[in-house]
Amino acid sequence: MKIGFAGPASLHLLADHVHNGQTMPSGYEFPPMSLWTSQLLARGHRVVLFTHAPGITEPQSYFGDRLTIHIGRQRAHGRARDFFALERRDLVEMMKADPCDIIHANWTYEFALAALDSGQPVLVTAHDAPLRTLQYLPSAYRFMRLCMAWRVACRAPYLTAVSQDTAVHIRRYLRYKRHIAIVPNALSPEDFELGRARQEHPHQGPFTVASVLTGWKGLKNGPAALKAFEILRRSVPDARLLLFGHDYAPGGPAETWARQNDLTAGVEFAGPAPNRDLLRRLAQEADVLLHPALEESFGMAIAEAMALGLPVVGGKHSGAVPALLEYGRAGELVDVRSPSEIANALALLAADSDRRQKLGARAFESALQRFSGDVVFKQYEEIYQKILTGTNGYKRSAA
Repeated sequence: MKIGFAGPASLHLLADHVHNGQTMPSGYEFPPMSLWTSQLLARGHRVVLFTHAPGITEPQSYFGDRLTIHIGRQRAHGRARDFFALERRDLVEMMKADPCDIIHANWTYEFALAALDSGQPVLVTAHDAPLRTLQYLPSAYRFMRLCMAWRVACRAPYLTAVSQDTAVHIRRYLRYKRHIAIVPNALSPEDFELGRARQEHPHQGPFTVASVLTGWKGLKNGPAALKAFEILRRSVPDARLLLFGHDYAPGGPAETWARQNDLTAGVEFAGPAPNRDLLRRLAQEADVLLHPALEESFGMAIAEAMALGLPVVGGKHSGAVPALLEYGRAGELVDVRSPSEIANALALLAADSDRRQKLGARAFESALQRFSGDVVFKQYEEIYQKILTGTNGYKRSAA
């Protein structure tokens, strides 16, 4: 099958699959889409990746044996003012010039709108809850994104969501009336290999908590992690906290705030790291992943930690997090707005290595059964076939 895959991608991860790949622009700092492209290739498909990147003045294309990468332009500012018109135009032109059996568009924004304008069969995957994101991060940009998502919901004939929570949001607030299949995000085989190695050689040393967050205040709730860790150190004085993410770099907003509030003891502000390096550090150094986010539509950091066999402390009211952690069977669920409740859960895990081991083992098996590439892409392949053949309730139609 020739599958068009549309979405943000870390292009350097695909450089070996195309000729002159080392000359490609970097694209997004978002590895999952590139890893999923690699898994589709490994399953024998021909793949055309439609993406865009800042800093280029004309669309670019790169060709390999079974992978083609088409890269459109991305403006640095003002994209939302015209609903990503230039970005969508590049994507549509590239899609029409290289038709596929089906285009799988990720996120309900510019990639989905472009795919729907291409005239080809389209499957859209919803990765987030647009209205909830706007509520937590109010801005004109997020409002325009919400409008784009509503337009996609009006037009998309076939839609999947990465979690039941996301599907409910799309139905309730975007009024999507058709069937929504629930297909979670896929993890890399390397994640599970690191998890198996960690089970054989568990971390030795001071109790270490890690957090991987893409924001600081607001939605990602970083201050709560630092406050909870300060409480934890009263009973576990040699505990460590590793903080990963752009806002958690040395001298960044998280460390600046922590110094102002005298909350830096035992904390390493590790900042951003390549995905593979980050996961290796988690596997080798961490005992628990703390994820204090107030809302997640899926939670890739949590899923990856589960694949590593790390017990997770997450929010019991944080969107898809409870389902991801099997409602407490594969992790600890707490009120992440309460630093003391977070600290109590961490202290329990610090004092009980058997509980850590059991939760970690359950998390690993849960991730393997639900998020491995073989499981996830088998589901997608079945959906592609149903769309193209019009079977099992999927009526054959172009977008």
